[in-house]
Amino acid sequence: MTDFKDIQNSWNQQNEATGVDPQLMIKKVKKQAKALKSKHVWTQAILFITCAVLIVFFVLVQAWRNNTAAIALSIMTAVVFIRLVLEIISLRKFQKIKITEDFEKHKVKKVKFYQWRKRVHFVLTPLILVLYFVSFDALMPIFRRSLSAGMYLYIQISTPIVFIGLCLMIGFQIKKELGILKFFDSFTNDKEE
Repeated sequence: MTDFKDIQNSWNQQNEATGVDPQLMIKKVKKQAKALKSKHVWTQAILFITCAVLIVFFVLVQAWRNNTAAIALSIMTAVVFIRLVLEIISLRKFQKIKITEDFEKHKVKKVKFYQWRKRVHFVLTPLILVLYFVSFDALMPIFRRSLSAGMYLYIQISTPIVFIGLCLMIGFQIKKELGILKFFDSFTNDKEE
């Protein structure tokens, strides 16, 4: 199967056996793929903006004058940049998965992509978050010395709330993405049987 007609004929045959409308399946697969690509693009944009803000902050506060601030902000910027690179790699890997290619090639690429994203989400993302949070925490003594008592109290109270909210949002997005990837995986497994 190397072209769309072969896939469509195969799905039509599956339709007779399973009662699944191939046109609806094609639409659903395309919709899910578009949603996943859109998620990657938005994530890249957010990470790029975050990285840019950290760099601007580094320059504005002249963080190089304080070793702790320089190291902490450098680590924070680096881990956000690494996460951005991971998203760029993921999008490129996903774009290489073509619905019109040979079923076995498609399946192998999809399984590799799914395994890659699970490693990103369950190994690299937690490591990145820990490094980011530890680096931010290293800035707290500097904030205490440099900011007013009210602003420092605000940072102390809001930081855990923001970090917990961020972790919950990231967890929700991971669950959503893995659901989409499981949809593709279930589609392959159903087709294989």
